[in-house]
Amino acid sequence: MSDQKVLNHSPFIVNNDNQEKIGIIGLGRVGMPVANAYIKAGYKVFGYARRPEVIKTFKKMGGIYHSSPAEVAIH
Repeated sequence: MSDQKVLNHSPFIVNNDNQEKIGIIGLGRVGMPVANAYIKAGYKVFGYARRPEVIKTFKKMGGIYHSSPAEVAIH
């Protein structure tokens, strides 16, 4: 935990890398273009999708895939 800190005894850990983050659950017709726009804007984008071809595209764009919506929520 050297580069991280805990705020007010909460279970949430804040990363000090200064890069904005967003999570998107569902990378379909709406989610994928939104994810792409955030990635292009310099955000670290975490995402979840069920279809392997969508996951592959998301990763190629620079997104960070997680295997469940809960994992996206905690990042």
